[in-house]
Amino acid sequence: MDAITIDARRKNSTKNFAVFESPDELTGQALTGTYVSLDEFDEVPDFAHVSLTPFADADDSPEDGINTRLARETKNYAVYESPDTLQGQAISGMYVSHDEFDGDSPEFLNVSLEGFTPDEE
Repeated sequence: MDAITIDARRKNSTKNFAVFESPDELTGQALTGTYVSLDEFDEVPDFAHVSLTPFADADDSPEDGINTRLARETKNYAVYESPDTLQGQAISGMYVSHDEFDGDSPEFLNVSLEGFTPDEE
């Protein structure tokens, strides 16, 4: 599976996380409930390109971005989380629609977020 990019907006912020989701579509949301630690940003963007790149196993993990692992699956979503560290989790509960994947949900995803302004695109 190749990398995919989903455009998302910041829906909310909590004390420790920015919460992102893709806009509603007729077929459902590609990305929802994505909690990203505020520590991951210099400045939290209102909109972000969320790039998801599968990788084979923990030994093959990319150095850039945030590495996540499939935590569980629901009827419509694969749920990814990053490992716990002393600082907490970089990503907690990233819900990615099964429709985004060719076949099975990958076990490992590398996630990168790049802020953008919709008017500039």
